[in-house]
Amino acid sequence: MNVQHPFSPVEQRFCAQAQQHRDTGQCKATLATSYTTTPQRKSHMKLKSTALAAVVLTVACLGAAIPSTAGAQEAGTLADYPNCNSTMTTDHNMGSFYTRIPAYKRSSGSTQSHCNMAKGASGSHVRALQAILINCYGRDLDVDGSFGENTQKALKYAQERANPAVTVDGVWGPKTLAGINLPGYREQDGSHNGHCYGNVF
Repeated sequence: MNVQHPFSPVEQRFCAQAQQHRDTGQCKATLATSYTTTPQRKSHMKLKSTALAAVVLTVACLGAAIPSTAGAQEAGTLADYPNCNSTMTTDHNMGSFYTRIPAYKRSSGSTQSHCNMAKGASGSHVRALQAILINCYGRDLDVDGSFGENTQKALKYAQERANPAVTVDGVWGPKTLAGINLPGYREQDGSHNGHCYGNVF
């Protein structure tokens, strides 16, 4: 597990600025933290990492199933996995902390972490992504649940810093989930613990 304490030099500069805003209650990072404290949060689910099979798809194969914002990075998985429509929490590889990620919820009620999301999406899964981008990458976003131009740009910013590297296409999918850092939240009150964790999945 790779633990960053708490941010890279770029994010540290944001953190210093954000601290000033927190003094006046203006910091948008507060919105990201408050989102994680919603009542009756479901019991945390441990996730098992799964290896992704390499899939070769042609443009004819994909057809209209792939949004115009999709790039090479998530091209295969857009056809293999459903669109995100919910969220889930996990403490996998995070010790006493948990994180919240976009997810796909089946009609049976079970959820899976591997799902896709692009510009135009809306809902709690987008809010989970926006909280990640604010807390771990210092992006100036509203946690409004709308995947617009600003959220797409912020996701590309995170993808540029992903490890392992991913194609910077502004599309959320399993490869991006595996490559970006995720914020840790405290079990007691759901507040951000100030750290972001790499290689969680």
